[in-house]
Amino acid sequence: GFSLGAILIGMYKINPSDTLSPESLSGILGLYTTEKNAVYLAFQQFYFGQNKWRGTFAIGAADRGFQFYSDVGAAFVDYNTASFFVYTVGQRMVIPKLYLGPTYTYVETETEIGEGFISKKTFNALGLKLTYDHRENVYYPTNSSLTNFTWFNTPEGLGNEFVTNKLDFDYSLYRPIADDRDVWASRVKLGLGIGDVVFEQQYIIGEIDIRGYTQGEHRGDNIATIQTEYRWNGLGKAGFVGFFGLATVWGNEDISASNGEIFPAGGVGFRYTVFEEQHMNVGLDAAAGKDDWGIYFRIAEAF
Repeated sequence: GFSLGAILIGMYKINPSDTLSPESLSGILGLYTTEKNAVYLAFQQFYFGQNKWRGTFAIGAADRGFQFYSDVGAAFVDYNTASFFVYTVGQRMVIPKLYLGPTYTYVETETEIGEGFISKKTFNALGLKLTYDHRENVYYPTNSSLTNFTWFNTPEGLGNEFVTNKLDFDYSLYRPIADDRDVWASRVKLGLGIGDVVFEQQYIIGEIDIRGYTQGEHRGDNIATIQTEYRWNGLGKAGFVGFFGLATVWGNEDISASNGEIFPAGGVGFRYTVFEEQHMNVGLDAAAGKDDWGIYFRIAEAF
């Protein structure tokens, strides 16, 4: 179907005399689709203290109808998840370019699968995030890299019914091309679910790292992806991207035979610069995967 939404974004210096910190960002977003999905979100990204401190906060609600593919019945199964969520992370520079800090995530979900089966869950997740940020521009890096390692834990002591550990690692590399006009960017991602990983905590191919998969067919407790993208900036504020990637999931033998299979995807996109000083773009991507495809509206780059 189609989607209709609006977003309001502001970029600013918390301390105008701070010459090292990137601009902080505040925003609110609302989205509604013809499939009767909706999301409402307020978010904040802080940079301050001469770039020694940074933090992220987000709060929102969503009502999402989706599907998964069951090999048991050889068919897609519809489900709907209504959720309320809060996410926060704060980090401090411990040595130059290396940041460390705690995270907290609170999620309430009510999932209806098929007709009549309803599951209500609450997740209180504590974690730790380690970031090595070598980017010269956090909104549009051109000759640098970014590494993140995040550990999430839902301990029994916080009232969690399902005790789970999730480990997420990603590495992005950026290199200038064509006399520094264009950028070649690449990214790898590894996500591991350890313990009692439930349906709402699983990774889905296509949600974040690989464009071109929108049907929700391939999901699992673990995921690995790799992708590369060429960013062409030959028209002033306008530009184009071309991208290709591979992904796989495993650890979901109960409902899917996708375990360990490699899924390719690729596509092209259009970009327009809305904040010239930071080279922050919005755009539209069209991507195709194996027996699947998608069109994506973007704020900033995919990675």
